[in-house]
Amino acid sequence: MSRTAWNAAMAQYNLAALVRDAAGEFGPLFRGEQLNIANEYMLEQKYGCRSAAAKGTETRAAYDAEAFRHEALMDPYYEKYGDPKREAAQALVKIPAPDLDALRFKVDLIKSEELYCYVGTEDAFDYVEADAQRLSMKEAA
Repeated sequence: MSRTAWNAAMAQYNLAALVRDAAGEFGPLFRGEQLNIANEYMLEQKYGCRSAAAKGTETRAAYDAEAFRHEALMDPYYEKYGDPKREAAQALVKIPAPDLDALRFKVDLIKSEELYCYVGTEDAFDYVEADAQRLSMKEAA
């Protein structure tokens, strides 16, 4: 695989990561998280406690159901801003790393994005191992 393919995938990942980071720091994800915090406070006032501290199963169930409804409002935003970043990261992991620096970035990316937990990259170690073997043979030649 060429450096060109790696660079193109890296550019896609960087773009998706920048948009996701901006959305989380001062965009729709940030505003949504602020609403979730306000909703959590409102629920605490309404039920007099947090879910884990709720006394009685009915109170806990009512609190959890209402909290879930509020959090579900964020799903479209996570899909719009989070999914493209994860998908770009997964695509990058599958492209052979052209050198040790790229492989180091790939390992860090797998760890930081927890890509080993997602369908499609649950075998992320296999990509790393294949890169390491290929690069070690390249270095030996």
